[in-house]
Parts: sequence; C-alpha cells; structure tokens
Amino acid sequence: MSENLYGDILSQINKFKNCSIQAIVSRPPIIQRILTTHSPKTLMQGYKKHLQFLDAMWNECFRILKEDGTMWLIVDDFFHDGQLLRLPLTLGKRIQLCGFFLRNLVVWYNLEVEHLSRDLMNRYTWILFFSKGKEYKFYLDSIREPHIWKDVEWGGGRRSRYNPKGKNPSNVWLKTRSTKGKTFQHTPLSLAEVISRCVLVSTDENDYVLDIFAENAPILNIVEELKRIPKACFSKVHYSKEIPSPRIDRKDVSSLKEVKNFTREIYFKSSEEMKEVQDSSVQLIITSPPYWGLRDYGARGQIGFAESYEEYLLRLSKVWKECYRVLKPAGSLWININKRIIQGKMLLFPEDIAKTVSDIGFFLKEIVIWHKPIFVPTTGPRNFTDRHEYVLFFTKSKDYYLFKGNEIKRFDYLHPGNEKLGNIWRIYRKIGNIGKPMEVIIAERKVEHTAIYPNELVERIILLCSDEGDIVLDPFAGSGTTLVVANKLARQWIGYEINPDYKVIIDWRLKNEGSSLSPWLTT
Repeated sequence: MSENLYGDILSQINKFKNCSIQAIVSRPPIIQRILTTHSPKTLMQGYKKHLQFLDAMWNECFRILKEDGTMWLIVDDFFHDGQLLRLPLTLGKRIQLCGFFLRNLVVWYNLEVEHLSRDLMNRYTWILFFSKGKEYKFYLDSIREPHIWKDVEWGGGRRSRYNPKGKNPSNVWLKTRSTKGKTFQHTPLSLAEVISRCVLVSTDENDYVLDIFAENAPILNIVEELKRIPKACFSKVHYSKEIPSPRIDRKDVSSLKEVKNFTREIYFKSSEEMKEVQDSSVQLIITSPPYWGLRDYGARGQIGFAESYEEYLLRLSKVWKECYRVLKPAGSLWININKRIIQGKMLLFPEDIAKTVSDIGFFLKEIVIWHKPIFVPTTGPRNFTDRHEYVLFFTKSKDYYLFKGNEIKRFDYLHPGNEKLGNIWRIYRKIGNIGKPMEVIIAERKVEHTAIYPNELVERIILLCSDEGDIVLDPFAGSGTTLVVANKLARQWIGYEINPDYKVIIDWRLKNEGSSLSPWLTT
C-alpha cells in the first residue's frame, strides 16, 4: 500500500502511550486536505482514498484513549457535483468499525457555514460523539440549559423530568431566550461555546485533551482555559481553510397542467412492485419506511420484521427502484428516517438508505433536520436527549427538478439573517414513534398506528416540490398522512400500504380532515 495520506498525523499520534488521553476534540479538515492534491473534477477519487487512510488514524485514536474516554468530531458535509457527499454519516459508520461506540449525532445550529449553501440555506454542522467503551465520563450537569418556564415546559404530568439544575441541551444545540414561557430569541452557539461543551461534558480538570488537527480550530486555548491539559497534533500538509462555494445550476421547472381526471388510489399490497403506476408519471414521493426490527405492524410479508438487516435493505432497494421508475425526470423523493441504537451500537439507517438510493441513480440534494421540540426520552441518562430526525431529499435528475424555495414563508427560528428557508425545520410532533399511538375504533374494532409524522412536514415538501394537480406517491402510506395532506393541497395521490387494517384509519382521517377516501379505494 502507498504511504498513508495522514502519515503526518499518525506519526504524532504514535508517540502517545496507550490509554493516556481522556478526550479527543477536533475539527478534521478532510475536504480541505483532499483539495490540496485533487481538483474538483477528481475530488471523488481522492475522497475514497482519504476515507481508507483515515481508518488507520481512527484506530490509533482508539488506542490512546482511556477506557472511559470519548471523541468529539466537528464535521461539515460537502456538496459536490450536484449532491451531498454524506461525509458525517460515512465517518460515523466507518469509525464504529474501528471499535468506537457512536453515542450521538449532535446538530449544531451554525450560521457560519456559508460555503455549504444549496437549495435550502445550510444552517448546521455535525458533531459526532463517540465513546471508547460502554462506560464513559459524561457530566450533563456541567452544560445544562435554563428551563423556559417550569409550569409551561414541564406541566401536565411531566414534572418528574424537571431538573432544578436545568434541562438536557438535547442533540440540537441552539440556545433560547425566553420570558414567562415564551421564546423571543434563538441564539446560535459560537464555535468556542461548542468546544467548551464538548470538553466540559467529557472531562475533569487536569485531564489530557487532544486535538489531532490543532491548526484548524481554537481548541487548545479553550482546553487550557478550562484547566485541562491540552495535547496537539499539527498537520504538516498545507491546505486552504476556505472551501470553494458550490454552484447551484438547477434549471427552473414548472409542472403546471390541466388535470381532467384526478387520481386518488390506495393499494393494499407491497410497494416492492408498483405495476399499477405508469413510468415517469409521479412528480413527488414522500414516505417514512418501516424501521428494521423495531415493530410488528401486523401484516404478512412486511418489510423490516423477522428478516436480516441485509434482506431489509435489499427489499427497500426494490421499492426505491420502483420509485425511480415512476418518477418524472423533474421529480423528487423525500425519505423521513432516524437512527437506532442496538446493544450500544448505532445503526445509521440514514447512511445506509442514502447509499442504497444514490446507487440506484438518485442525487442526494439535502439532509433536512426535523427538529422536534417535544420528544420522548430514548437515549438513556448518559447522553443527550434525541430531538431530531432526518429527511433525505433526492432528485431523479442532477439539475433539472422542481423546487420552489420561495413558496415557504415560515421561519422556525428567531434570529437575524433568517430570510431564506433553512435545512433545519422546527416542527412539533404530538405523537411519536415511541409513545401514544393513533387509535381508531370502528364497529367495536380498534386499529392503531404509531409512526406518524406531522402534517406540516408533508405540507412543506409538497409546496416545495409539486404543483396543484401533480401526483404525490407514498409507498409506505401507514396512517395516510401524505395522502391526507396531498388531498387538502389539491394534488393527486397514490398510496401503497401492506396492512389492510389501516384502511379504517386512512378513511377516518380523510373524512375528518375534509374528504372521504371511500369513493377512490382500490382493493
């Protein structure tokens, strides 16, 4: 094998003894280093090589960390040749293979990432939080945030979760200012504040804290100010800290048309084959696929239950291939998915699904963060509460697709410079994947469904990527949220749902939200 592209860093890490460092906090300049030897045209070749060589560096980081040590990587994604590289998710998966436990993916609401502007204004940077072992230092009290107002935020049976020292900052890092229970300003954290949080929550005074790319962020000074002992590695490869801004060459597309006969159909069968839908007829697909191994939805042949993870991804791939077939050239696919922790290891559904869909031929345009102010604790006491999910935005064509960014005039956060819709959407959810299910009782028969995303999430996507009269498809219709919202917004719609019991829920929702499904049911 050729000389390691990170040999300059490796040679410095090699000098540290086994289990000598309490925490590693760093902002690795991966894309910047690639661009020192590769032009934008050959960047992908360098990207793959760098990922391979980085594995040796992560292995060394694992060696030098104490058994209760942690590693914090501040990472931006990169938009190249019409799509996102998925760098943070890819690193998360590869570093776990080196023995680390990926504890959380923190979203830092960051206004200083201008070079990552795309169709939606980029508003966040990733923070990957790893531990070496199952037990690790984690001092949540050191970084708690003030409660908005006890009687407002913790009323109605949730007072047992109230902590007088403050609230868990969650895995969406954005401070708020409030009075009497009402937020009047959102305040993004500075880089220095982010670094301080990582250090305070994971170390004690006089612990060793290492920055493996010390020239790229002011980490050493902050570590010293916090009375920890800074250790450093410095890159011997000279690179520019500035990353060239990507160009958005999207062509304006309009799909306005006269529609004579509206399509409103739902098929109670698997969407692995959608022969009922014509090629290139659908403008927009919105869905949330079933999670692997999480829940039995009570239908024979359902995807994700009583099968291996590989089989799960393979069956999903059949659905995504059908989605590609039925989409118009200017169409798009939006997938809502979250991660799962199984026996301490994080299963990165967003990464695996994004790779599968991209391999089919789709272009990943954005990873929208759905920020959920109301949440159900699922991460345990030694972690940040989980307040976000991911919405993957794909297009069938590289630069020919419908996207009406000016259609949405809602602003989720209160701060200056918020004129354009960003890629973090703050949308409340009343019913969670883990919580109270939606129940419908008809003729003494109870049917329930738990995985329900909010109408507003679907509404935004429909307004952004379709026109009135367009066909909207959901291959995992579930309780029918996509169909209900599409119907209200004068779109045609098609749904696939393998569980026929959900027919009563969908019918009930459409009747109660302004329309009846019954005349259009196909069985």
